[in-house]
Amino acid sequence: MDRSDLNAERSSDDRCPQCGHEVGNAWLVCAWCGQQLAAAAELAEGARLSDGRYQILRVIGRGGFGITYDVGDRRLQRRVAMKELFPDSAVRHGSLVLTPPAGRAAFREARERFLREARVLARFTHPGIVRVYEVFEEHGTAYLVMELLEGRTLVQLLQQRNRPFPESEVLDVAGRVAAALRPVHSAGVLHRDINPSNVMMTHHGRIVVIDFGLARDYDQNQNQTVGMTRVVTPGYAPLEQYRGEGRFGPSTDVYGLAATCYRLATGKVPVSAVERDGGAALPSPHKLNPAISRAVSDAILDGLELEPGHRPQDLDALLARLGIRGIPDGPRSRLLDTVPPPPETPISETEGAPFDPSVSVPVEALGSSPDPSAPTPIPLTPTPQSLRPPLGHEDHAPASSSATPGDTSVGGLNPADTPSSDEPVTGPTEIVARAHPPVPAEEPAT
Repeated sequence: MDRSDLNAERSSDDRCPQCGHEVGNAWLVCAWCGQQLAAAAELAEGARLSDGRYQILRVIGRGGFGITYDVGDRRLQRRVAMKELFPDSAVRHGSLVLTPPAGRAAFREARERFLREARVLARFTHPGIVRVYEVFEEHGTAYLVMELLEGRTLVQLLQQRNRPFPESEVLDVAGRVAAALRPVHSAGVLHRDINPSNVMMTHHGRIVVIDFGLARDYDQNQNQTVGMTRVVTPGYAPLEQYRGEGRFGPSTDVYGLAATCYRLATGKVPVSAVERDGGAALPSPHKLNPAISRAVSDAILDGLELEPGHRPQDLDALLARLGIRGIPDGPRSRLLDTVPPPPETPISETEGAPFDPSVSVPVEALGSSPDPSAPTPIPLTPTPQSLRPPLGHEDHAPASSSATPGDTSVGGLNPADTPSSDEPVTGPTEIVARAHPPVPAEEPAT
């Protein structure tokens, strides 16, 4: 964006929608006419975007960085999910989404991340990855249109069962997540945030990997050290992701998938890589849950090795260590036969539910409620040039009170899991960590 564009944006952003005067740093009330500048955050039911194509039906969930809506596509007569980039600091001036003057640079960076996520998702059509239909910019922000899915995250399923998964189900999930990530890695992309809140099972039994907000390209030749933004979910991020540089590759996501298997098999969040690097022990899954075989337990621990070179180097190698031969049969996970039924009858997932713009859609027809355990990003500042001493149990930090829990059940995108506009711009000594709340009465593995 050149200087003239920036000035035009600033001029438009800083004017009162009522009297047209510049409001400067006056953020809530116009000093000229007294007009209240901050409108309700969510778009109103019935509001339309993209030249009237998309009609807002209801708000599904809100996180620190976005709002997800159930939306009617008037052109194709179907329901879809739409995520709006809307940081906690933003307000609506008329129809424009604006942020405080001090936060505009961060907002522009956030918009670039948002658009990058859309471009990454649009590259893949695997049934294990949420489908993206369109991305567009309007009202000073960006919107991502996706398929409408009904389901629950693995964290929600753990909460509802209140016990670990049996080994056969852990392996079923591992095989399906690996199948979804295989084309992603083949395209030279890493997810970088595989954890139980970013994997959902739809009400039809489909396992879907969601939230590609941290996805990045990687050097498939592995011949040089590269730097990446240090954003982590404690317990699920490998040590090289804390450090922010190294030879990133599929073994980065191998760690996240192994950590997810650990959580499902034990009900506990694995001890974080940075704590283990400081000397903390990681109990084996078999020790915490004797129903998990020693072979599978050892394979999970192999995937959680601190040194990237000591882990299975790709997803197929991890599956082989786990004893999984081939992709699980059929699109329907065996989890569907053992978890509690969903609270409502699900809508069709094939091409999105039908949408009649003349008919109001009742909220109770939409299925599951928002996920109260969605991770929320928190800032950490480690000692420069060292990741010691251990950071403590940040993976149990409470979610921000300003964020409504994200709903991973619709659109496959968790608003509360996207990096918040409040997160510091990551620098040489800063890490943004994602807090991953436990299932009830859970503590980190000790």
